[in-house]
Amino acid sequence: HHPNGNSKYSEFCINYCGAFKNESGYGWTMKGEPNKEQLNRLENVLRSTIMIRRPKSVLLPELPEKQRQIVEIPLDNKQLQNLMDQEQKMLDTQKEHYKQLMVGVQAAKFGDEEEYREAVAKMQEGMLQISGNIMTQRKETAIAKIPFMIGHIQMLLDGGIDKLVVFAHHREVLQKLYKEFGTSAAMLIGGMSETAKDKALTKFAKDPTCPLFIGSILASGLGINELAVSGMAVFHELDYVPANISQAEDRIHRSGQKHDS
Repeated sequence: HHPNGNSKYSEFCINYCGAFKNESGYGWTMKGEPNKEQLNRLENVLRSTIMIRRPKSVLLPELPEKQRQIVEIPLDNKQLQNLMDQEQKMLDTQKEHYKQLMVGVQAAKFGDEEEYREAVAKMQEGMLQISGNIMTQRKETAIAKIPFMIGHIQMLLDGGIDKLVVFAHHREVLQKLYKEFGTSAAMLIGGMSETAKDKALTKFAKDPTCPLFIGSILASGLGINELAVSGMAVFHELDYVPANISQAEDRIHRSGQKHDS
């Protein structure tokens, strides 16, 4: 979050988030946790007076339990098999590369300060390269899975699922799935206007001819209530952050949900 002009909000960010204005004069940067002990004392006062925290199991005992299932993709597709093999080899190679970078940093600790800074910079550059390589590989794998996912979605809809939510990460994957199912689907991805988002959510929640919602894990994973009309979410691919997956699941596993999710 960034200070939005409200003096109280800005004061809080400066005092407790280490906020300071960028050199350009535009925007703020949050860095550090000054006055952490004081903030902890304030939190304790709030908890002892007005704040009450309860787990979902206590607040919403009527919710059915989440049920998760891993759907295995047959690797009779040579392209997908090759991509999976390449991804595993890349992960093994990158792990070894990471170990070598860390060894360099550890060894540089016993040298002078300049040598240590160079080793850290080299490690950071190497980590960016590793991350980029893995992201590229995972995107190729996600795209190769699309034909299987199309068949799986159609099987679920033909089997009687009246409202189905499909989550994915990459925009190209989301758009290809949406194009396949056309007017029987609604899509929500990052960059859409609020009007377009509302229209997609209303279509999925209210239109009986729209059984399918296709959404970005990040763009559709927070602050959306309309997906609770569905009792099933399918993840075409997973996010690196487990909490993002849980948040996306909770778009359908929430108050008012009557299905086994």
